[in-house]
Amino acid sequence: MKGMYPEHMLRAASACVQLILREEWGFEGMVTSDWYTHGMQAAEIKAGNDVKMGCGTPEDTLRRIDVGELDPQAVRKSAERVLRMILRLS
Repeated sequence: MKGMYPEHMLRAASACVQLILREEWGFEGMVTSDWYTHGMQAAEIKAGNDVKMGCGTPEDTLRRIDVGELDPQAVRKSAERVLRMILRLS
């Protein structure tokens, strides 16, 4: 995933979502991207984004899992947060 995002942007996004939002503030809900962001979905999942709006790349995300660039557990955690939100709202 190197080269798609500057490394400092990935660290900043992850710090905002994982460290501040989830750990410091205790947020347990779902995080979603803005519509039609053109960043790499796998990198966004790593940073803690749960739903990519408008232009996701599931084939690339699955390929990155297969080659070991994305931990399947990160995808499972995102799916869990999305499903938890659906159950709370239904």
